[in-house]
Amino acid sequence: MPPAAERIDNFVGNRIAFYKPRKHTYYLMAWANGARYWISSQLNPVPAIISKHKTRTHRNSIVTIRISNGRNMEISSACEYLRVGNENIPIVKRVSGATMPTSFSRFDFIGGVAGADYLRDTNLWTLVVGPAPVAPIVVPVVIGTRALLEPLPKRIAWLIADDASKNNETCSIALDPISPLTAGVTTCFHCFDNDSIANWMATHDTCPQCRKKCLVTKAFDG
Repeated sequence: MPPAAERIDNFVGNRIAFYKPRKHTYYLMAWANGARYWISSQLNPVPAIISKHKTRTHRNSIVTIRISNGRNMEISSACEYLRVGNENIPIVKRVSGATMPTSFSRFDFIGGVAGADYLRDTNLWTLVVGPAPVAPIVVPVVIGTRALLEPLPKRIAWLIADDASKNNETCSIALDPISPLTAGVTTCFHCFDNDSIANWMATHDTCPQCRKKCLVTKAFDG
């Protein structure tokens, strides 16, 4: 019986690559540190040569990630990675959980030619030490919840709104397309037209989408 897959704690880099077997292409996701989830990413420009390698440092490993639509997905890696310039990007695949939105793969690219030095000793991630972590029990705070919140930093609000715009999301209040130039982003990571959400928050203290108590950050001050 093959050994159980190891569980990844953190990737060394901030990008991962998914392979599209039907098109023989790859697409990328990047870690948005402030927002604490993975967002769509792209190579700009796409290098002429992208090599594919396999590390001998690890064995097959898994991890659960949170993507920018707020859902969790379990992914695995067979220890292959793309070498793009000086960046090593682990190649992963979905195992279970959320389905990847089709808009996330719109920046796919061709690459990943295995060379003579296919096997390398490359460190791609760190591992969870001991048992897999158990999800914490969240005790709701009923009094003063909104007072304990802090608005999102403006640069994080911009990243979230920009990603929502690229995914063709619309404001659930105004029903207009999201633009980072006119968006307001809640502390629960939902995007709205800033004027519309400001009018809503004048008489409410909860997000109109998920009903959590929230504060709003305008993504851009022009």
